[in-house]
Amino acid sequence: MFNKTIKTSVIISLLSPVVMACAPSGNYNQINNNDCPVVIDLDFSGIPTPPANISSLGVTQGTIHPSLINPFNSIDSPGVLASSGNSEMVAFDFTVAAGSTINLEGIQLDGFWTTEGQASASWDKFKISMTVNGVQVASSNDFLGYKGSSTSNSNAFWEFAGSAINTDTNGTYTVNGGDLVSIAIMENKNGTPPTNGSNIFAVNGVQIHGCVVPEPTSVLLLSVGTLGLLSRRNR
Repeated sequence: MFNKTIKTSVIISLLSPVVMACAPSGNYNQINNNDCPVVIDLDFSGIPTPPANISSLGVTQGTIHPSLINPFNSIDSPGVLASSGNSEMVAFDFTVAAGSTINLEGIQLDGFWTTEGQASASWDKFKISMTVNGVQVASSNDFLGYKGSSTSNSNAFWEFAGSAINTDTNGTYTVNGGDLVSIAIMENKNGTPPTNGSNIFAVNGVQIHGCVVPEPTSVLLLSVGTLGLLSRRNR
């Protein structure tokens, strides 16, 4: 049985924040054709439940909203993680279960949008970072925090072996049992952040893709079974 973990810093909000739609209009619409399956699927509709091979999972930065309306296109998204206060960041972490090894491939962001209280669209730049046991091991290039198009919000992905957004790579990053992995999506801009905390980043869903490495005992049992089958066929 896996422990269900949600950090105490997360607030479940029943009210939509007051935001301003001064981000650049437009959107990404990129869905990655991943080599590895989804190992973590966060839809922010409730307390996250750790899946197999993950012993704990929790949101560490941001506010979970049962629903949140994008003020630019009026799209009402159920289950949204949004930045709050002056943090201008959302983040979550997970711990790899003991005895497990996962080759992490990348992250998919579904239905995200941003708003801000400043008139400069150049301020709407975000990046994603991944740390393992407190050490940053990967970081993306900047990507635009679009406020959305008139009909849709944004979808985008980042593969951990590279730095460019919406770009396939041939690599993965390996984590092992007991490793604490933290993912942060943060605003990355020049100048001083506004003190009123008016910048908002909101995302409807996040998936982490990774290939679970079979345990040695499983590989051994599979090999023995295959040898037995071949032996019977050769008789």
